[in-house]
Amino acid sequence: MDRYAIFSDEEWIEALTSTITGPKQQEYFFRVYCRSSLSYISRKLTGRRDNSVLSGEFYEFLSDDNWAVLRKWEKGNGTTLKEHIARCATNHFLNKQVAEKRRCENEVPASSPGLTEQLALLSDTEEKESDLPVWQAYNMLNMRDREVLRLLVIEGKQVLSVAEYLWGFINSKQEISQLTPKRIQGSISMVKHRAQLALLEHLEKLLRQQEEEL
Repeated sequence: MDRYAIFSDEEWIEALTSTITGPKQQEYFFRVYCRSSLSYISRKLTGRRDNSVLSGEFYEFLSDDNWAVLRKWEKGNGTTLKEHIARCATNHFLNKQVAEKRRCENEVPASSPGLTEQLALLSDTEEKESDLPVWQAYNMLNMRDREVLRLLVIEGKQVLSVAEYLWGFINSKQEISQLTPKRIQGSISMVKHRAQLALLEHLEKLLRQQEEEL
């Protein structure tokens, strides 16, 4: 893969947006060419140099919509492709972090602690009462979030024991066989967190509807 070290910015864009891009080429671009950008973003968001948590999302951000971020770079705008990637990705993840924080602060009602624990108590099929608000909220989730909560919260399974099955519900361009256990756990844990937030969001709407009907 050393020959990729002499690729120009223009050559990288042409190569990655081509329909015949090879996996080794993509791996070099992601792991070597973009290493400094990913490390910088990880430090900005987490204060640590460990970029394993963000690496999967970083790859998806860059490759989304046929590498749209790369296509927007222009040679004459005074920045290198690396600088362009770092700026776009930093803005994307910082905005995402702020939005997630606001969602947690504004959408999780003060009376909601323990709701996912309530869901976990429904492990017995006979106890899944259709009129329970928490169960109604669960059924409003998409298939991915339902399966994540079913396995990791209701049935209490360990992430790695069901990772291969759950990975099929995650929109990722990376094969699970190419990831380390730490990366897998980080990605699925993030999906679990979002599923819990979605559950609380649906529950809040249900409770608000019930109040309006009274």
